[in-house]
Amino acid sequence: MDRDMERSEKIISAIKQNGFITEDNATTFIHYKDEDRGIKKIDYKFEYPNEAIELLTSLNTECSTYVSNRENCTSDCKNLNRWPVLKARNIRYQVLTFNRKDSL
Repeated sequence: MDRDMERSEKIISAIKQNGFITEDNATTFIHYKDEDRGIKKIDYKFEYPNEAIELLTSLNTECSTYVSNRENCTSDCKNLNRWPVLKARNIRYQVLTFNRKDSL
């Protein structure tokens, strides 16, 4: 999460350097209270594209070493296989409002 906050701060800084201001805090985020709810419970129409699931669950096979050896080159490579985020506990979001310093 710290890495995400650092990214937010960099994005906010870049936007400010281009003539915008905000009173919002880069380190503030919002999350769902019922963190164990599945995304489908929040948005019943939500569906992950099958292509995305296939890519995430077999990401290690994209490694050139895996392609040539047909096995993971390090134990860390097994950690590349991931399922998509399906629970609200993994979702944090920020809503920031910017205004142009100078009117057009």
